Amino acid sequence: MQTTLSRMEAVDIRQNYVIWLQPQLDNDLEFVDEDIPMEETNFETAEDVASGEPELDEPCSEEGIGEQLETVVQHSVLSYPKSASLPNVPLRIIVQACGASQFFKCVKDYIRGVRSQGTHLSPVVEHDKFNVFKRATLHLGSPFDPDDEILDVIRATPKRGQGPLIKLGNNSFFDTVLIRGHQGPPTVAQLKVLFTLPSTIDPYRTQPLLAYVEWFTPFQRSRHDRATFLYKVSKLIAVI
Repeated sequence: MQTTLSRMEAVDIRQNYVIWLQPQLDNDLEFVDEDIPMEETNFETAEDVASGEPELDEPCSEEGIGEQLETVVQHSVLSYPKSASLPNVPLRIIVQACGASQFFKCVKDYIRGVRSQGTHLSPVVEHDKFNVFKRATLHLGSPFDPDDEILDVIRATPKRGQGPLIKLGNNSFFDTVLIRGHQGPPTVAQLKVLFTLPSTIDPYRTQPLLAYVEWFTPFQRSRHDRATFLYKVSKLIAVI
């Protein structure tokens, strides 16, 4: 009984947070009645990440100590280490270790979009190396107390591999996050890579911490459980 009540309380707290994040969620959502039968990957600035799963593995080591960089987010602040814990990771290793099959394409699309706005970035090539971060910390405003702060660590940590990944652990951690774009309701996604553009592409460091994510299906009215106020979502699957 105690476990059941604890879980019910956790669901209630989460629901209140979602309501605070998107007050008109049910009214504003353009619900989709069917799953989208295609694979979707996207490339987001880390400012768009609204919420992630709590930290479950070991405390921060070299990555959690020292000077922090901060990026302002709506209602929250995202902090990450000044120095990447996985520097100069080749693009091919990122694709293999993180399961980021569309990483190269998404980086090219992002650079194309930024250049169209007048910012000079060099093209990405297949032998480029990226600074990869294992985790970042979200400093969220509390929906209950404006003076309170909720800390939430989001992780995109591959397991031990070759080259720069040799010192990692045996388990990978790719957290599920809730992403809020500039318009529309929040969307569920799995965080795959946290990284910055290399100096060969962005010599003046004009771009923030970036995130490569893979999307889940949108919130659907037909999958809304009225008893728990939860929605059922699934990964977007490719049709070959």
